[in-house]
Amino acid sequence: MYPGYGVTQNIMSPKAASKLGLDIYPNTETFTLADGSTIESKGIVSTKYSFPGEESPEQPIEFDIIDNLVVDILVGRSFLEGTETLTKHTERISVVPRRPITPLPRILHISMSSVFFRCYLNHLEVYANADTGAEMNLMSEEFVKKHRLASAPPDDNHQSVFLANGSTVGILGMVLARFNPIQKTEPTAPHSQMKLFYILRNLTSDVLLGRDLLIEIQAFV
Repeated sequence: MYPGYGVTQNIMSPKAASKLGLDIYPNTETFTLADGSTIESKGIVSTKYSFPGEESPEQPIEFDIIDNLVVDILVGRSFLEGTETLTKHTERISVVPRRPITPLPRILHISMSSVFFRCYLNHLEVYANADTGAEMNLMSEEFVKKHRLASAPPDDNHQSVFLANGSTVGILGMVLARFNPIQKTEPTAPHSQMKLFYILRNLTSDVLLGRDLLIEIQAFV
């Protein structure tokens, strides 16, 4: 299972549902991807879960089924908050290297943002979206233009990205910005640091903070 704080619901691929022997029941719902495009689910499955090594009874859980999902199972924000996995039980999360067959970074964000983190970028107060399912930090093209931020062409490893449904979109450029998760504007603030943000057209929020940065700043602790 992959933790996706930027996903409102739990998502599963049809392949994973078949492997687990789960029946898919009709249920169509529309989801919004990171670039604003939309997809529809093909059904819903119900099962139970438990955490290995923990003495707790199995709990019911539901997943929406989405074709071509780039991971088998994606657990969303409600699950992560309800089980306190990102706060009190971070030991449940392990970092697994991405398979060579998926060389592109993945942005697993699904549905519009509803939870934001207050931070500063180059003295600009920003309410950034947080997504543990994003393998890079993102910034919208509109935000870059509005604030006249200096940008450069993307590096060779970030020319394109996979969205949650396996589609690929190009990266327009990158911005090196001074990032501060603390509510201060001083450039010398203790936690102020330079971070790369990649520009994605039609990003559903001004700024999206990816997994590595969220872990680094202990955003959920």
